[in-house]
Amino acid sequence: MRRATLDDAPELGFVAPVAYAEAYGYLWQRPQAYLNHLQTFGEHSFRKVLPSAHMRVWVAVVDDRIAGFLSMNLASTDPIRHAPNGAGLPRIYLLSQTRGMKLGRKLFDRALRSAETAGKAYLWLDVMTSADWAFKTYLDWGFLEVGRRFFGGGVRPELAEMIVMARPIKGT
Repeated sequence: MRRATLDDAPELGFVAPVAYAEAYGYLWQRPQAYLNHLQTFGEHSFRKVLPSAHMRVWVAVVDDRIAGFLSMNLASTDPIRHAPNGAGLPRIYLLSQTRGMKLGRKLFDRALRSAETAGKAYLWLDVMTSADWAFKTYLDWGFLEVGRRFFGGGVRPELAEMIVMARPIKGT
């Protein structure tokens, strides 16, 4: 695990859409909307995010290659309670071949330590209700449901519900 740099943008721009597609390709109803969403995981997006003062991105490296990533926004409050001093985890994606390697947990632990160092009170994220594997993982990481909302932009309406989860950071 390490913090991502601008030099990682090209590889992240390849790995990120693949990891997302493996996990959530089934959600999408309209091909063009799906392709547009995958663009948000492209190299150009990472080139914007990585230098941002309030964003953090860590990569999981396996055999000298990026196998996944986690991003954290230090200037983000949850969309349900709007509690101050939160940090959001908008993206946690790993290639399917890495399942069982605990890479997601290692990435999360890095983000948690960073948020604690930054004096944040809690972390929050959202997860598709259809992603029961992710929901169970987040429960194991200490997150609890704080509400629900809907993902817009072309996913199948019956699969658009998201669970918003939050986790307090000890020591704040």
